[in-house]
Amino acid sequence: MEREAFADAEVIAATGAYVCHKVDVDASPGLAARYAVDRVPTLCALAPDGSLVRRLVGARDAQSLRRWLLEAAQRARDSRSRPVFVAE
Repeated sequence: MEREAFADAEVIAATGAYVCHKVDVDASPGLAARYAVDRVPTLCALAPDGSLVRRLVGARDAQSLRRWLLEAAQRARDSRSRPVFVAE
């Protein structure tokens, strides 16, 4: 997913609404527990206060990932917050 979907130009453009972070769940078990991450990859879109806006579990192709990112950004805009995207 990292080499294909995340490298896609449209996916990169869709992440423009996000502050992106990649988290190693083995090195950050507390963060993994906080967001109930029990499978990799798990993508979390978070509000600035850390609340979960949207979650995606499992690998996706570029088109599905782009759609998920745009929908999560819209949901965050509807709640008037800027999302934070965490890939675990």
